[in-house]
Amino acid sequence: MTNIKFASAALILALATGAAFAAGMEEKAQAPATGFEQMDTNHDGLISKEEGALREDVATLWEAADANKDGSLDAAEFSAFETTEPAQQ
Repeated sequence: MTNIKFASAALILALATGAAFAAGMEEKAQAPATGFEQMDTNHDGLISKEEGALREDVATLWEAADANKDGSLDAAEFSAFETTEPAQQ
């Protein structure tokens, strides 16, 4: 009888842990893209204007962020954009 209680408690704990983990993953999946890797959704090493639209500040200041005016942001341009004081943007 003790083994059945132990097994039941272990099963309930495993199910609860799995549900909590899944809920955490769902929240993470719904979090807005903020960093370069998250915004580069096609993983080509560049942020296109469409990918940049994922963040309002990047979309609004696209022309300033795209320093070489090639229509995309590379990691250096994105980093420079991120570290520029908001008043200077």
